[in-house]
Amino acid sequence: MFIFSLGIVGALLFRIPLGNILSAVGWPKINALIALIILIINIISSYILIHKLGIIGAAYTTAFLMWFSGLLSLVAFIIYLRKNGY
Repeated sequence: MFIFSLGIVGALLFRIPLGNILSAVGWPKINALIALIILIINIISSYILIHKLGIIGAAYTTAFLMWFSGLLSLVAFIIYLRKNGY
């Protein structure tokens, strides 16, 4: 549960607000692309880590992907800001 809780922090800090901001500024396709990338990585890494580590592998996968998706959203938002002269 602790590992999963660390992942939730990443989602609350980055993924949720920045995902909503990307959609609000007119980049919903980028937001959907990030979600697709995360889904593909999730399927692959869950298959591998759950077989090796069990439920802890699922927690590691979830925590990592929450942070990773948040950081991808952050990068996309920074690109949006630079593209629009901010």
